Amino acid sequence: MKLYPNSLRGLCATVPRTCLFLGSFLLAGLAGAASASTAQAQSYSGCIAVIAEDADASYDVALEWYAQGGGAGALHCAALALTELKLYDGAATRFEEIATRPDAGSEIERAQILAQAGNAWVLAGKPTQAIAAFSNAMAYLPGDIALQLSRARTHLIADNHPAALSDLDAVIAKRPFWGEAYLLRGRSHRLSGKLRFATADLEAALEKGASIVPTRLERGLVRQALGDIEGARDDWIYVQGAAAPADPAAVAARSYLAQMDVNVEPEVGPLKFFPF
Repeated sequence: MKLYPNSLRGLCATVPRTCLFLGSFLLAGLAGAASASTAQAQSYSGCIAVIAEDADASYDVALEWYAQGGGAGALHCAALALTELKLYDGAATRFEEIATRPDAGSEIERAQILAQAGNAWVLAGKPTQAIAAFSNAMAYLPGDIALQLSRARTHLIADNHPAALSDLDAVIAKRPFWGEAYLLRGRSHRLSGKLRFATADLEAALEKGASIVPTRLERGLVRQALGDIEGARDDWIYVQGAAAPADPAAVAARSYLAQMDVNVEPEVGPLKFFPF
């Protein structure tokens, strides 16, 4: 019997802010032993349900349950509570510990837990640890493209563009119609100074269904770098109108337009905008 939700969607409906997932595969469905009791499953569900209302209380419940033999399920609930409390370092460490436990489930489930650890490390601002977690996850699931895309994104955050491009090339070779992979590769090409390659990838991203707002935000940066000022302005005006005012893309677009109006080169180096 599974002690955990089978999909991230199910968890997100209950506790949306605990959703660490930056890719598109299932939430870690830590497997219980075949003889796991209904009471254990109910304990996990109850612990998770408290997170949205009171993460502190849920963490205490998880620790008490663990002391009573709750095992990996209790630790997983505790890690999610830490995530909700924005204690990302602790959450990431907890996820990594869970993945090594004998009751953590199958190799697939361990990989998913390590992916959660990677995402928590990203939120903690520690891409090196995140890359290690995603790589460890891929040791369980070699060639998994969702894991590889997550690792590529993290390489970008760490400004390791050769490694990002290697992962993205592999992802696109396996799934040539994944628009978001082209968006990330276009960004990596831009930051590497390969503007023509970036242009081609961003056009492909739009054709293959990537999110329009972040893609046009990125394309505006490439157009500006190529000297196409009106094209860049058109992209950023679109982003400004399409995204909510407080959305990071809209904030960035307003900044770029303001800098353009005073003939200042956009300061884009520190921007780490990954909306999906």
